[in-house]
Amino acid sequence: MELTVRFKVEIENRSDRRMELMLEPEGSDFWMEPGDALVVNSEAPPGTEIPFVVQMTDDGASVWSNYGPGWVSTRAGEDLDTGHNRPDNAYPELKRSATDAEPRKDWLGRLLP
Repeated sequence: MELTVRFKVEIENRSDRRMELMLEPEGSDFWMEPGDALVVNSEAPPGTEIPFVVQMTDDGASVWSNYGPGWVSTRAGEDLDTGHNRPDNAYPELKRSATDAEPRKDWLGRLLP
């Protein structure tokens, strides 16, 4: 079993509007209101120098976990599911109409809540 170390980076929304945090490469979305903060976690080999890459956009932030899958939690350590605090009007192209019998899916084919 290979030894790993947990790495964390906190992303805080200091803007005056809702912000999206996208965890890559999974494409998982998490949403923050002004003043909220979320923590991106990952495990990597000891001595890892750059466990994350953070890319800022006008709409929020994308965080790439460079070593294996990452996950998002609260400051208190509660793990969050994809779609945390997602607004109803997010990704209208992925939402189904009232007459559509197909379930809503994200770009990876996973069912949306």
